[in-house]
Amino acid sequence: MAQVSMLIGMITGPSAELRYGYHCAARLGSWTLTKDDAGFLLTAPVLSSTLWVSQRPLRLITSNGWRWPVESLETLGASCVARLGPKEKRHVPASATA
Repeated sequence: MAQVSMLIGMITGPSAELRYGYHCAARLGSWTLTKDDAGFLLTAPVLSSTLWVSQRPLRLITSNGWRWPVESLETLGASCVARLGPKEKRHVPASATA
């Protein structure tokens, strides 16, 4: 499993994806989430992207499976900045709890 580092108000990781449904919209390199009064802000280099990146809704999915909805996305050259909504809870199938 990839390492994820958590500092006060900041989370970093080695890679992530922006997805539209099951489609990969963009592959991201080393990402950083910073916490502010409005929630989390993602900054990351964009390693590759597809036409799906212009679709909505997008989700950020980290290498360890954490998920956040993307509320806004701005690309700046080969980098992106995104405002994220609240972290989603993982779905646990009923058969896994039995």
